[in-house]
Amino acid sequence: MTTEPTVIRHRVILGATCYADAEAALHLAVELGRRLGAEIQGLLVSDETILSAAGHPKARVVSYSGTSVSQVTAEAMRSAFRADARLFERQLQRRAAAAALGVSFRAEPGRLASVLAGAAGAGDLVIFGYRRAIRDGDSVVLVAGGDGMTTDALRTAVQLRAILRKRLVVLTAATRQREVVAALADLGEGPAELRVVSSDADLLRALDRMSPAAVVMASAPADLALVVQVVEAARSPVIVPFGDAGPPPGGTA
Repeated sequence: MTTEPTVIRHRVILGATCYADAEAALHLAVELGRRLGAEIQGLLVSDETILSAAGHPKARVVSYSGTSVSQVTAEAMRSAFRADARLFERQLQRRAAAAALGVSFRAEPGRLASVLAGAAGAGDLVIFGYRRAIRDGDSVVLVAGGDGMTTDALRTAVQLRAILRKRLVVLTAATRQREVVAALADLGEGPAELRVVSSDADLLRALDRMSPAAVVMASAPADLALVVQVVEAARSPVIVPFGDAGPPPGGTA
């Protein structure tokens, strides 16, 4: 297990394509920002795929319950994105102010993973917002791949476990289990539930069978498309740390 010093997080960036997904992770973003002393940034992405689908003559919107179906147009979706952006910004500013945190917000078109990848820099913590359609999740899951993980990633998962009051589950390669146990002990944490995954496909299957309240990736993968797959499989917010950038401007390590 790497024993590097704690990574200094400059920003916690919460991204979503609708207010419902953003709202589901607002509490996590603000609490992590408060604990890390980081600025909160909100990003509402008007997803190009959604707008393209809404432009189809036979496009319809189905409610969460599946009982309501209505026609939709591209212009109606743009209007909905604008309304969600206003609500997201207002609620983010209110909650950040209550926690005495710096805050910024912007809305832009694109695809969520690409926009967040472009917005994030070294030292940022990125949250992919997601609204759970069923009951509250029962665990915080840390995804620690075969390349191992940093103490900082594990510390973030432990913080989330405390914030949400959930059990901690670690999905990791068989060769990393002893490192995880040792790192938990170093952080003063009791045993976590460890499950072995051997590939990305195995990871996605495991998440699909679980009901996590949130997922923490040990590090940002080279292709954030994997994170989108993790979000879809876990059906919960997913937190991705980007590497250390050292101290904030004017600060010290």
